[in-house]
Parts: sequence; C-alpha cells; structure tokens
Amino acid sequence: MSRMHFLYVDESGDTGTKAGASSHFILCGLLIHHSDWQATYLDAKAMRRRLTQQFGLPAEAELHASEFLSKNSNQYQLSLTSRIRCALHAVGFMLNHPRLRPVRVIIEKERGDPELTYAQAWNQLVAAALQRIADERQPCPAVGMIVICDDHRTAPKHDLIRPILQTHPGAIIELPFGLNSQDSDFLQLADLSAFLTKQALTPSSAFQDGHALPLIRRNTALFE
Repeated sequence: MSRMHFLYVDESGDTGTKAGASSHFILCGLLIHHSDWQATYLDAKAMRRRLTQQFGLPAEAELHASEFLSKNSNQYQLSLTSRIRCALHAVGFMLNHPRLRPVRVIIEKERGDPELTYAQAWNQLVAAALQRIADERQPCPAVGMIVICDDHRTAPKHDLIRPILQTHPGAIIELPFGLNSQDSDFLQLADLSAFLTKQALTPSSAFQDGHALPLIRRNTALFE
C-alpha cells in the first residue's frame, strides 16, 4: 500500500533580520494520508459546525489567527473569551484526531540571508514530516507528499525548494502549490498552530495576562 500524504503548511513570523522583525520563523504542517483525507475533511467540517452552534462563529468565517485572536479585534462580534474558546476547540480537534499528524519547525533567526532561513525551515519541515511518516505503525518505503500552502504567504520559491528535492529524493511528489486559506480548514488549522507557537515564544498583549495559557499548552501538546 502506498503512503502518499498531503501536507498542509502555514507560517508565522518572518525571515527578515531588520529592526522589528520577529525573533523566530515558524512553519507548522498537518499530515494526512491520502486514504484518510475525505473522512478527515468531513470531520473538520463537523468541527466547524460545532464552532457555529456552540460559539456563534459564522459558518464561512476564516480562522486567521493573528486577527481572530487579537486583543483589539471585534471579529464576528465575538468577545475575546469566546474566540479563545473557539481556538481551544479547534486545537483540541487537532490534538485528538487519530488521522492528523502535526509537524512544526522553529528557526531561531540569526543575522544572515533571509532566503537561507526560509530554505533551512523547509528542509527541516520536510525531514520532520518524513520522520512522522516513518514512525507510523505500518511504514512503507513508497513515501511521497503533496504540499499545500497558503498561496499569498507560505509557498516558497521553486529555486529554494529544488535543493530539498535533492536532499530528500522522492519525498515531494509535486512542488508546493498554493490555495487560498479561506477555502481550506486544514490551512486555517495550520495557521492557528503556527500563530500559537509564536505566542509561546513572544506573546502579544492578548497572551500576556495568562487567560490564554491553556490554549498555548494545548497547542504545545500537539508536538509532544
């Protein structure tokens, strides 16, 4: 049986080194085996319906974490407490779902070429994803991934990804292709996890008073 996977990836932070740049660059991904994709897709849709029924989140709302969890945001007329509860439920979905395999990379940036930081992050993410696949109960040498990114931010330039194809031959079936995150629950979940990873390292005002600490802890548990 083949072990082809989809890998949904989003980022947080930036690769720059100028004043005001983030201290870390983060990639988070969700691995889904191709034979599990449809069932997991339906489960994600059911999770989104629960967010509507329990918290009033509009059915078509995008969970863009940096805006959704901002202290100054009034997105969808939901209080910050309600939005944190939505995020807790979404992270709990990732934590408890038997077919989702979260992976992430945290690059502590040093002064240097931003493109090298980007390439380093992607190389490590691909290696981490391959390790997760190898750790499955019934690993198979026929390994390959299709990588899906947010087409506005995350998808890397092809000249940066080609060396990874040489380092991990056969790992990526196709070069990463873009998808609008508004159209993908999986990309929104990857974005949420990447954002929460960044908050654990350099918290914004919404994450400094402790009331969002359970959300940080739940996201950390994804990778333990």
